[in-house]
Amino acid sequence: ASASSAAEAVRAKQQIPLEERLSRNGGASEQLFWSQDKKEVVVSALLPAGSRAKEVHVTLAQRRLTVKHLGAVLVEGEVAYPVTAPPEGEQLDWQLRDFPPKACRVVSITLQKQFGSEDLPALPREDAVVVWWKRVFTGDAAIDVTKIPDRAASSASSAEAWAEAHRLF
Repeated sequence: ASASSAAEAVRAKQQIPLEERLSRNGGASEQLFWSQDKKEVVVSALLPAGSRAKEVHVTLAQRRLTVKHLGAVLVEGEVAYPVTAPPEGEQLDWQLRDFPPKACRVVSITLQKQFGSEDLPALPREDAVVVWWKRVFTGDAAIDVTKIPDRAASSASSAEAWAEAHRLF
């Protein structure tokens, strides 16, 4: 039963329009989308139709994310919250795919949220702490994190678990 429900969840997610998936729990502008879940943020930028992966260059230095296409800067900014850098010599996780709603392509870069900072030791239980980002880049307009759909779902499940624990004791 769990395998079929997992397959149903994947099918349901695929039926959500791509534009909504690219900005789920995040935001969008004319050329940029960002989404997030509990552990990662995905930044997506539009590219001209016919763009190829070898024409795209993605870097993360310190907390500065840069996306270039044929040498032109598409995205550049300081990521607003700490992220985990890829191991030395490895690239960030990114993909290029068609984007039918606007007859172009989209490059999506996955950033792993980092828990803790220089001021605080890394938190040992990442699953117990969820940091919902208000923005992807420093200086961007903030979103209202209290209205994030996945936050409400996790809050409801936490409330149910709390009620069940009280019932058992």
